[in-house]
Amino acid sequence: ARRQDYDKYAGHVPPPRHPEPFGPHLHPYFRWWRERCGITDVTDEEGMRARTAYWALVNRVDDMVGEILTALHRNGLAENTIIVYSSDHGEQVGEHGLWWKQTFYEEAVRVPMIISWPGHLPQGARCSQVVSAYDLNATILDALQAPPLPNSHGRSLLPLARGESDGWLGRAFSEYCTDEGCLHRMVR
Repeated sequence: ARRQDYDKYAGHVPPPRHPEPFGPHLHPYFRWWRERCGITDVTDEEGMRARTAYWALVNRVDDMVGEILTALHRNGLAENTIIVYSSDHGEQVGEHGLWWKQTFYEEAVRVPMIISWPGHLPQGARCSQVVSAYDLNATILDALQAPPLPNSHGRSLLPLARGESDGWLGRAFSEYCTDEGCLHRMVR
């Protein structure tokens, strides 16, 4: 993280809500994973430094997205642009004594998804339905009035974003795979 961003969050980031010390009580997978990754003993200072850097990096991404939005407005393109903001995975940031993304805890699989399309979607609306990254392709194709992808499991989010959620099947699929043959899948 840039020093200016890091300094903005230093001392203001909360500790993990669900800390988990390393020990024999852990599920065998989590014990193995923490040993394999070398995170059996992370000091509070190291953890807070990493969490602060993460908050600072998120702040920097927000600033850069703001620059893109400003450029769209400055060039008269904002009213004719659909903006989709999301991520491929979350980050444990020390929750449950874990780091990175290798679990199906909320912190690892729940991601932001923001869609803005002036004149087509209501501003500031929030949706609590479970949706999937698969749905983004279907949504963009729907916005373009293009045919859906054959055999795709994605569903357009446009009706949901407009408040037409009748019959929405709230489900999401997630997977984690490694080169060592570790394969985990989850359906929510």
